[in-house]
Amino acid sequence: MHKFFDNKGFALIELLVAMAIIVILSFTILFDFDTGQKKLALQRDAYKLAQDIKRAQEMAMSGIEIDCDDGLPFVPAVGYGIHFKKSAYKDADGQFYILFAECSGNEQYNSGTDIEVEKIYLIKGIEITKLKPSDDFGIFFQPPDPVTYISNFETGQTAEIEISCEDDTSITRSIIVNNAGLVEVK
Repeated sequence: MHKFFDNKGFALIELLVAMAIIVILSFTILFDFDTGQKKLALQRDAYKLAQDIKRAQEMAMSGIEIDCDDGLPFVPAVGYGIHFKKSAYKDADGQFYILFAECSGNEQYNSGTDIEVEKIYLIKGIEITKLKPSDDFGIFFQPPDPVTYISNFETGQTAEIEISCEDDTSITRSIIVNNAGLVEVK
């Protein structure tokens, strides 16, 4: 009588099947891990961008003072905002947007007269893929309420900033801002 179940070792076919299952599971996990990392980086940048917009809004509400004239007498900033420029705001460190103090009084960023408070970089591999209402606009908050301007318009505008992974533009996140100052991440 043959003792099939008393065999103490593995057959070659059993070993190959087990190794094939391990290889398939490893590739699946590694592929999902890479996609998961991209999604996490994208989500992190989307929430950071929304938080930076809210930070500009809070700076306007709190009355943080920056001297626009950099001398005497003190000339305070008119308000604060975030400026986006899809094609031009990119350097060796990546793509960025600017948090600025408005000094010129025209509710938009002017590089010669307004103060760049901070240049904020996106995570490497994340890029701005869509800007609405245009490829060059700003969201500006004028104290004390604050009044929200999108591309110099106090009413009737909605801003949308869409970001995605550079190598996979099918994964996107959008940040929506309206003239009431509501910031939403989708």
